[in-house]
Amino acid sequence: MFIHVKKLIPFFIIILFMFIFPRISQANPLRYVNLIKISGDFAILEIRGLENKNYYSCNIKTLICEAIPKLPTEPSVSVEKTIKSSIKFPSNSSRRNISQTGNFGFYSTVDTAKGTRTMGLIDGKNKKNYSIKENLNFWNLLDEQPHISRFAQDDSTLTYMSDRSGFASLYSLSLKNLSNKNFQGTQITSGVSVGDFIYADSKTILYVANTKSDPYNWVLYSYNLTTKKKNILVENLVYDTILHQSGNSIIFTKLTPLGTLPVVITDFKEGGEKEFTGLSPSPLDTKSITYTYKNINSLNTVEMKNINTDTTIKHSLIVWLHGGPYRQGSYIRHPYISYGVYDWILEEAVSKGAYVLKIDYPGSYGSGRTFTQSIKNQVGKIDINSVMNAITIYKKTHEINNTYVIGNSYGGYLALKFMTSYPDKIDGGLSINGVTDWGSLLNYYKNSIFNTFFNGIPSSINKKLFAQALILNNIKNIKNPLYIIQGDIDSTIPKSQALLLKKALDDTHKISTLTIIADENHVFLKNSSINTICKSLFEMTQLDATNSCNLEG
Repeated sequence: MFIHVKKLIPFFIIILFMFIFPRISQANPLRYVNLIKISGDFAILEIRGLENKNYYSCNIKTLICEAIPKLPTEPSVSVEKTIKSSIKFPSNSSRRNISQTGNFGFYSTVDTAKGTRTMGLIDGKNKKNYSIKENLNFWNLLDEQPHISRFAQDDSTLTYMSDRSGFASLYSLSLKNLSNKNFQGTQITSGVSVGDFIYADSKTILYVANTKSDPYNWVLYSYNLTTKKKNILVENLVYDTILHQSGNSIIFTKLTPLGTLPVVITDFKEGGEKEFTGLSPSPLDTKSITYTYKNINSLNTVEMKNINTDTTIKHSLIVWLHGGPYRQGSYIRHPYISYGVYDWILEEAVSKGAYVLKIDYPGSYGSGRTFTQSIKNQVGKIDINSVMNAITIYKKTHEINNTYVIGNSYGGYLALKFMTSYPDKIDGGLSINGVTDWGSLLNYYKNSIFNTFFNGIPSSINKKLFAQALILNNIKNIKNPLYIIQGDIDSTIPKSQALLLKKALDDTHKISTLTIIADENHVFLKNSSINTICKSLFEMTQLDATNSCNLEG
């Protein structure tokens, strides 16, 4: 958890320090620091808002950064070095990886028709192949992981990822005396979700995983393959961080009061995190907001609340539902700037007294394969029902007058579904690039994780699943105002979806506002667009908009 309520005093000291000694003007509250490239002993960083970018070259050894006018032309950090090898992978394989010696290769194949996934290991030196087959009755979620296999530098072991135990877990395998009987290896992690991992040396694995007590707290661990000892190195990493190594230094991204910042462990054996110097990100203007993890009705949530809010009187509750759905919420700002803009909007609302509850509904990331798969055959049912139960429980312990739902993409669909399914419990909805008609959208996609939810494109076999998810046939149920925001050139959820919805609303004389934002795709890239969405939220919730919704930079 990024900010524990019990640890607020140290946090406020940090915030006070930042306001007394600001690193740059507070006029620009949306700034992200991203690791772009590793070039020798230097890390190339980007500091960006929506409409501007600045670049820095940072010495990994001295940690000193200097501004540079543009990006170098060297390959990015995502490009693996080329290794000469005679290994031949199956033509239908993916996630291929070759050991540094070129003697071993790892791959994965998926047979959708049979519902299986195969992990394969090729011993090129001894001309032998090994494999393990796993059941796969859902989308291959490992495709979302940055890496699923790593070889030790000396070819002594392989560490690979599998979610056959229910979570994305790591398994270690000795590359000596191989056979299909022991290909499964030894499980290193269990009951938590693993993000990225890397061999720091031939006997040490570094990996990022969340915790059982707080799924939003992503921790960097070291694991000794010989002693089987695990150590915590750093907490509060962003969940999508990728680990990079330069000598003994490990570079990753962490969530801090300054936003997302690349951090360096100068020696992974000794630990101790250090930040680059010479950067100028603006500290987050949290406006005295607390962020508290709550498990409500088995759903992970983050509550946002102003510390000055009078809890004895009633306030509005704004429920945020992220897109994806295979994504996770976050403390403070989401590590994706495309979601961070909505966190900024929510901060604006909380500063005016609203409660915000960010909810990870069934299908979300970070809570295991069973939770993610539970959305299959259940779109428009398990998602909104479980969230509604969580809202009901939350309201029993808080003074709430009105409840509003806002979401983007899949979350935008849920906002619409709430308005039709719970018209007496939801006082307004704001849908941003949301889905109106799943049938036409999935006929367009043909093969996607969304098609998996419905067992394919519309047919006589799955028509009940599409009926269950319908919005249009239940428009008549809507009682309260609905706000629709749509990118004009959205290539993910086409504008036609919003126009179809608006026509149905107008035909049934429902109160609704459609705002189509010109020259914007599924991810908004203009400050003016975010300000428009912010103003729509304030209009819907009737919050005081004075000095609010003015994003710059």
